[in-house]
Order: sequence, then C-alpha cells, then structure tokens
Amino acid sequence: MAINPRHVDIEDVLNRHKADSGTAEAGAIVYLSGDKEVAKVAASGNVPFGMLGQAVVAAPAGVPQNFEFPGQQGNSEARLGDPVCVYHCGQFDTTNYQLAAGVAAGAKLYAGAQVTAEQGKLIASGTGAANGVDGLPKVVAIAQSDLSVAEAAAGKALLVQLLV
Repeated sequence: MAINPRHVDIEDVLNRHKADSGTAEAGAIVYLSGDKEVAKVAASGNVPFGMLGQAVVAAPAGVPQNFEFPGQQGNSEARLGDPVCVYHCGQFDTTNYQLAAGVAAGAKLYAGAQVTAEQGKLIASGTGAANGVDGLPKVVAIAQSDLSVAEAAAGKALLVQLLV
C-alpha cells in the first residue's frame, strides 16, 4: 500500500500524467508540469500541486499501444501519459515517505525534490524540499501519527493531513 484515502476533500481527475516524466508510485507529490499535465516533484522549483492517487507504470514492451492483459483491466494503475487522479487536501495513510529519523505527530512534511531517492516523497526537513511560489520550502502535509525509526524502516503507514 502506498496510499489509503481516509477523507478526501478534492479529487481531481482532469489532468494527465506527463508521458516523458517517468513512472511514479501512488502517493507521490506531483506538480503542474504543463497545461493540464502533472509529474512527480523532482526539483526544488517544482511547486507541489497534490498527491497522486494511483501508480503510473510504463506499458509492457512488445505489446500494442493501449493493450491491457485481462489481469490489468480495472486495476488502479495508469500508464505514462494517461489521465490520473490527483488528491488535494484530506487525510491519508501513506508509505510514500523518506523518514530515516522517524516523525512525531504534528510535524511538518515537505515534498522531497533534490535527492533522487526522496523525489516526490514526504520528507521531514525543508532542506532539499520543493519550494512554493514564494521560493521557500512548501509544507505539503502534517503528520497525524507518530512513526518511530524502526517503523519507518519497516514501511509502516503514516497518517497525514495533506495541505495542497
């Protein structure tokens, strides 16, 4: 599980995933990368826009465009360039974080942008985070539960209040 919606305020399905931006897991923090296009946050100048509601995967090699195997029909994955669900505000359980030191309830969380392993993931420090329109690190979520170092290493879900 990368994301489990608890209470969704806004569910936006009017954007497409930017086809050349690569894959992304559900729960990744995305930015507007073009006209009605979103991509995973990957640089400090990418202003966080929302949280990806589904995984974005590459099409298998050697199959026709838009072909789906029977087991893929109806699943929650999108392909590169497909329309995607983006959540704005609400409460979510997520495992899409990079929190080596754990986190306490009430902690501010940012969208990782500069370190490759942190891109599009929730991080606890504004250092290396994506900036808002004011040029300062943008708080994208507030932790609503504690997460110890051991729990973070094991990939336990963290309850967050999404602010973007």
